[in-house]
Amino acid sequence: MTNCTGIDGTLAEDLTRAELVCRSQMPAIVRYLREYVPGFERCFIISAGSMMGIRETRRFAGEQTLNEDDILTARQFDNWVVRGAYFNFDVHNLTGAGLDPTGVQHEWKQPEGYTIPYGCLIPKNTEGLLLSGRNISGTHLAHSNYRVMPICAGIGAAAGAAAALAVKHGTGLREINICELQAEL
Repeated sequence: MTNCTGIDGTLAEDLTRAELVCRSQMPAIVRYLREYVPGFERCFIISAGSMMGIRETRRFAGEQTLNEDDILTARQFDNWVVRGAYFNFDVHNLTGAGLDPTGVQHEWKQPEGYTIPYGCLIPKNTEGLLLSGRNISGTHLAHSNYRVMPICAGIGAAAGAAAALAVKHGTGLREINICELQAEL
């Protein structure tokens, strides 16, 4: 429920400022919940996250790039490593409070899950590295969808299984047998 804009998630100074701003918002949130949300009249904070959660910093350019059309059409890639991914475009306003008009939190119509291709985990021009989590190759809008924990857990499982297969067969990450990887997943 906290929010802080104008933060560069790669700068320690900005992260510190965001931490101070968001933690200062917490008492007002508790007051709001107590006054306006039934069942929260006696709520209190037990704990908070140990560090600031930044939605988006850097993403890599990969062999493939997931985009919003892939998600909206529930695209099924032949070289999938995550399937059944499902979430809306949850874009927070970059200039202030609330949601950005590019998000579709209230109008999500895609009824099926989509897949994430292995190529999104393979960075261009870099050997021996797999991307795992929200830093995979994708557009800004696609990122607002695949950045959630269940989908990132699937991406992490795929990266781990691919790394294990590469070691097992003594191959590079680009030479993984995709069918064998999919069988592992």
